[in-house]
Amino acid sequence: MDQIRKQVARARRRLWMELLLKRLVNCWFAALIVAALAIALPKFVAIADLPATWAASWVVGALVAGLAVALGWTWLRGRSELEAAMEIDRRFELKERVASSLSLPPEAAETPAGRALLADAVRAIGRLEIDQRFRINVGRAALLPLVPALLAGALVLLIDNKQ
Repeated sequence: MDQIRKQVARARRRLWMELLLKRLVNCWFAALIVAALAIALPKFVAIADLPATWAASWVVGALVAGLAVALGWTWLRGRSELEAAMEIDRRFELKERVASSLSLPPEAAETPAGRALLADAVRAIGRLEIDQRFRINVGRAALLPLVPALLAGALVLLIDNKQ
């Protein structure tokens, strides 16, 4: 059973990291849009006593806030051990051996059928290379936060604040 839990933990960490990165992309995209709007505001409306670090503060704040929200979101709504086991079963075509063995109550694990299920799951999962089928992939969506970041940069460099 320990071997099953170790493999499931490896898969769960990789699923968690991939989920975090996808959520981080979304959070940074939204936060950088807000930062770009805040940077654009003094370009069209005169604001008295505007700090010299206005634009940099908004960009850094957006990045930090996006990271914090993505971490919190993933920590609260991340992948469970059972979800990781089901994903192992799906990716390696194990016909729910791993998920069934994890969801087996302790008293059922002591029966002959339960011991057979656990032995089969241990045998099946022992030869798996989790790292090969659980590659962390974010895709082209990772470029999405560059759009509002470039917009914010263009606003800072090309348009002066309204006096």
